[in-house]
Amino acid sequence: MESLREFFSKLNLPPKVKESLNLYLKIKKYWPNLMETFSEEALPLYIEDGVLFIGVSDNYLLQELNHRYLELLEKIKNLLKEEAPKIKGLKFLFHRGFRNLKSSSKKISFRKVFLEEEYRLLRELCQSLPDQELSQSFLRVLKYYSF
Repeated sequence: MESLREFFSKLNLPPKVKESLNLYLKIKKYWPNLMETFSEEALPLYIEDGVLFIGVSDNYLLQELNHRYLELLEKIKNLLKEEAPKIKGLKFLFHRGFRNLKSSSKKISFRKVFLEEEYRLLRELCQSLPDQELSQSFLRVLKYYSF
């Protein structure tokens, strides 16, 4: 079984998407060291146009992290070294579903992530994959996040 990193490296993704994905995976790997006591209440979500979006569990934490914005950005840039210029900023997003994600035994639902048109296009893409097992796996994930 290949790792997620190996799998994504084989996909024919645009270079910018691959670059963001590799950057995200590196940040995710070192997340507990970067966030220290907040690592279970704040999670990296995605990178878009050089901005790292971070989901937080409550408004208090959102304010605390905004207060530490420059400190966190500097830590991330020190970690990334040669890739540091690729992260230009941080954006904190409040979401109730992030409360104690790692310690919670309850399944947290993130339904309705995609619009109907996006869902249709992604479903078609998944169905067109040559590997049927992979296709079915992606379809299950897509279904979970859509309805």
